[in-house]
Amino acid sequence: MRALGVRRGGATATAASCAAARLLPPPLRRAPPPARAFAGASAAGPQKQQHRQQSPPPPPAARRGLCWVEQHRAAMIASWSGLCYQSDRSDVEAGLAADGLSLVAHGRNDFTSWFVADGAIDAAAFARRALSERSAAAAALPPPPPRRERFVLLRGVQWSAPDLDTPKMARALARVWPRPLAGARREVVAHDGAAEMAAVLFDQLRPYLDHADDAGIPVVFGGHSLGGALSKLLMALYRIHARRHGGFTWPDGQPAPSCYTFGSPPVLAHADGGGGHRVLSLLGLSPAQLRNFVLQGDPVPRAMLSVDPAFQLLSGLPAFRALLELRAALAGGGRGPLSPGRFLFESVGEVHLIKWSPEEGSRLVHLEPHEIEEGLSLLGLGQQGQAQQQQVQQPPPAGAAGLAAPADAPAAAAAAGWGGGLAGPAATVRAVMDHHHGSYAQELEAAARRELSRLAAAGAAAAAEAPAVGGAGRVLGR
Repeated sequence: MRALGVRRGGATATAASCAAARLLPPPLRRAPPPARAFAGASAAGPQKQQHRQQSPPPPPAARRGLCWVEQHRAAMIASWSGLCYQSDRSDVEAGLAADGLSLVAHGRNDFTSWFVADGAIDAAAFARRALSERSAAAAALPPPPPRRERFVLLRGVQWSAPDLDTPKMARALARVWPRPLAGARREVVAHDGAAEMAAVLFDQLRPYLDHADDAGIPVVFGGHSLGGALSKLLMALYRIHARRHGGFTWPDGQPAPSCYTFGSPPVLAHADGGGGHRVLSLLGLSPAQLRNFVLQGDPVPRAMLSVDPAFQLLSGLPAFRALLELRAALAGGGRGPLSPGRFLFESVGEVHLIKWSPEEGSRLVHLEPHEIEEGLSLLGLGQQGQAQQQQVQQPPPAGAAGLAAPADAPAAAAAAGWGGGLAGPAATVRAVMDHHHGSYAQELEAAARRELSRLAAAGAAAAAEAPAVGGAGRVLGR
């Protein structure tokens, strides 16, 4: 479960406040002195050519990733989204107040519960707590100042909730076929049942969104599991109907609104396929505005994607593959739903895989669009996963998980963690634990602490070496 074959890379900043230049001492940021190899610039042509041949190739571009500020931000939103599972309003209010947020509204309907809260994420306070024994190191890593935002967070499926209309929810989840999203371009399609739930929620939340528009307060949507899936659709509807049609951008260039999902199944796609970036383009959003976080062993975010374990297993059968190719041919080609290489929906926005190992602990790996299929596949998890691809598993009871339709055995099996690399009781328990909302908050905070400590240690080492580096620079610059 811990080897997905994803290439590693250092975390780099996604905003100006996280730029690496701000995290290192000034002596190491100045331009390096000219290389000695260029001292003979007036040499003969053959010597120049020989020098070019001997020059090492430029280093590869660093993998994009989230800095500790953004990782901590995601951890806080994941933690607050867990409060949606509290049935008592006072418990929600107390949990938010502990982190400096004020509850604006709290509500529920037949599908889910939600709350709206105003406040700010204080990354500086987190740094002081994490590096309390090294206050100087914390001061050397200045995060951006706190800013007021409006958080709209939603609950995932909670079958035991007294306010849940179980038959109604089951029928909505069963309507998995993509339909055009109301108000958007016809090419933007969504999970039919989830889109209906999102429309009801949008009517409930509209007054609080309009107030945020009028006050110039950026809106942050988020949620765990089904709550995150609905958040994606709410953000799309908000982008379509918001009063501030041009959106909102902070001085540091970070756009708003934004959306954070944790262990959420996909519910959006382009009608003709081609990747989630086509959906974002039609909605006028950037990938950084929609961030999806996926724990290494959580099967729910893979459901209804091309990496859905059940879909991958069936696609390996010649008869099923032939049916997909026949359907695609009858539909005029392309990558519509149920075609080779596509199940129902696509990953829309950034995808950040949360990995854990005994040596490194928790860390985030940003998956580029071309890496998502390989990075999220549960069928390639070592020799055990490869052997289990040959086995046929019985699906779990109907309605057992996520956004999969209760009557749809392949989707339900994938969402519950059956098939592929997650077969077996122990692995199923692991899948359930990885999907829990508390696991996302815990692992994201651990990843933020790890990255913060790494940068603090690097900064301390660089500061200790700064005099030697400066002296060497003066010598080489003569």
